This record gives sequence, structure tokens and C-alpha cells, in this order.
Amino acid sequence: MSNGFTVADFQAEIAHTMQKPYLRVRGVTLPTKPLLKKMINSAAPAAASQLLNSVTYEVSEDVVLDTTAKIEKSTRRQMVTNFWKARIPHDEMFIAWEMPTPPDMEDKGEQVFEGWLITKVHGDQALTIRTDNPVYPPDTFYRYSYYVGEAPVGANRLNITHLPTSIVNAGYSDDVHDAPWAGYEAEYGNGSKDVAGLTLFEVFKRIVAIPKFGFIDPVTGEVQVDYDEWAHGLSSDEQQMLNQVSAMPTTFPEGDFDPYLGTMKFMQGAVEDESPYAVSLIKSFPKLMGFIAAQNFSWVFTEPVSRGKHTKNISSRVQPRNRHYKLEIKLPKEKQVIEGKQTQRTREFGNALHTVKGHPRTLKDGREIWIDEHQRGDAKYGIVTKDYVLTKDKKGDK
Repeated sequence: MSNGFTVADFQAEIAHTMQKPYLRVRGVTLPTKPLLKKMINSAAPAAASQLLNSVTYEVSEDVVLDTTAKIEKSTRRQMVTNFWKARIPHDEMFIAWEMPTPPDMEDKGEQVFEGWLITKVHGDQALTIRTDNPVYPPDTFYRYSYYVGEAPVGANRLNITHLPTSIVNAGYSDDVHDAPWAGYEAEYGNGSKDVAGLTLFEVFKRIVAIPKFGFIDPVTGEVQVDYDEWAHGLSSDEQQMLNQVSAMPTTFPEGDFDPYLGTMKFMQGAVEDESPYAVSLIKSFPKLMGFIAAQNFSWVFTEPVSRGKHTKNISSRVQPRNRHYKLEIKLPKEKQVIEGKQTQRTREFGNALHTVKGHPRTLKDGREIWIDEHQRGDAKYGIVTKDYVLTKDKKGDK
């Protein structure tokens, strides 16, 4: 029997660990040098608040299963298309799902959650933890931080695992450069190359963004690499995509001497298949791209359903202050939008302040542009933040 934990519990428990990182963060050996320790403790409350107040997308089990199956069948060309369609609809968003029990395994009641906190970052904010003449990354980019929550049968709360490394992506800025991370990777990489002549950054990015290289054997989990294909088999579109992504320490990094060494160690463990959580991240990232790309193509929304006031076993002190709602989102083949009825209060008194998600818009001349996240309404009528639930349309996509 399941413990009954939800994505809301998962989100709140991650924030709970962030509030006192040196007591609660697991999965990362945090720095002990006084300066770094002070910086991490100072950043912790803001990190927890950012997570709790991010727009939340909850992915239903049928979408997880459906998307995972489609990714396994997809081509490398489709992976590139997913990447460019997966523009981030909010400056701060948390997307998470419960891992379904494989059909060939008995459901013993354990629960495992995966989640990604995605935040828009300005370059001058990213490397403040390094003091020795940092090389700054692109002016703006998105940081994807991955978390795992696990609960055996009978557990009172989820066990949260943090990772010391996040994925970063500069591909969705207004001014996309050909190689925005070249200087950063040259500065913080160790310069060594593998037998295919690739740096650790280059290998790691291939693993994360193009799993169709067959890097992880689905049966044994072991590394399987065709080095000629690995080094020279990229299309120009694939190379352009890989140029936009890189790896960077999180708010809670690893490494006393230099947190970037912790990132290099993490990437090395992922490449050598030595870290089960690194492998989980590698398998999760293509699903994440698929979920975001799907909801950017077309979606159906219904009336909001109020989210519960409290989550399981988590103090109300770590709950978001604003009202949160879940919007049921279906992902059909055809584009269709079902509008909820406007309430009498809204018609007569106006809209509460709310955030409109970033979304594509097709102009009359056929050009497609991206509308950034923005706000509408008036705070005097209240403040509404929204959570989204991605669900598969039972009548639609096969």
C-alpha cells in the first residue's frame, strides 16, 4: 500500500531540506570552508522560497508512461525538435512526477518522485561562489536542478536527494549565440580529452541531450559507445543544440577547494556510470524536454481546482503564502482550447493579480513568436499562483 505522498509533499520536503542545508541536504558533501559555508547558508532561505513559490507542473502517470515510450522510439532529429520546442513558460517553475511501477515489477508500495526546478538566471548571478577571477556565462540562461524523493513503505516523510550539478541552457534567450559556453567550459574544464578527442563537458552534454547515441545499454546499464559516431556523427542541428547546454554547480555545490571541481567529478561519475543518481538525471532530462515541449504545442485547460491547504507531514511554515491551484492540462493531437467560465465576481470586480505563462503565438503572416511570461490583473483583488497537472487526453494521442 502506498504511503500517499504527493508532488506537493515532494516540493515542500525539498524546500524543508534547503532551509538548513548543512543539517538536511543529502547526496552532496557541502563545502566546509567558512566563506563558502556562509554563502551557502545565506542563499538557502531564498532558494527554499523560490522553490515553494514557483509555478508547479504535476505530470500524471499516464503522461509519464506515454512520453517515456515515445522517447524510446524517437529519432535523434525528434530529440532536437523537442529541445527547441521546450521553451520555458515561466521564469521560475517546478515540474515533477511520481515514477510509475514498471509493469513487470510488483508494486510494493514504495514511492519515488523526480522533479526539476527550472529558473531563469542572469549571468552575473551564477558564479558568485567562485572568487578567483570568474569567467561569466551568457547574459541570461535557464538552470535545471534535479531532485529525487524516495519513501519506503511506512515512511513518515520523503527522503530527498540533491545533486551537486545542474544542467544549464542558453538556447531560449532573445539573442542566441553559436557557442555561448565555450569560454566557460575552457576555463572550468580540466582540458583532458577521451579517446574520441572529446572533453568531459562534450561527452556529458552528448549523454544528457542526445540519449539516442545508445550510451546506456537498456539491459545491463553499461556504457556502449561507438567512438567514431560519438566524435564525428553529429549533424549541424545536433551540434547547435549541444552548444547551448552545459553543466554548473547548484546552490548547494560540492567541493571545498572549488565547487566547479565537484561538477567535474559528478560529470565523470555520470560518464563512467558510477553514480545511480547521475544516471537517473540522464534518463530524466529527455522526459523533461518532452513534457515541456508537449504543453507548448497545444493544451486544454479546465476550471481550477483548489489545492489542499497542507501537505502530508510538512510544517505549514514552509507552504507557499499565495493561493495555489491545479489546472488540468490534456495533451491532444489537435490544438483546442476549452475556456473555463468567467466567474460573476471577475466580471463585476476585475481579475486578481496572476501570472500568464510564456507561450508561442502565430502572427497573421505565419511567423511564430514567443510571448514571455507576464502578469495581468490587480493585486487588490488578490494574488493567484497556479499549479498545472499534465494529463494525457484519453480520446486523443495514441
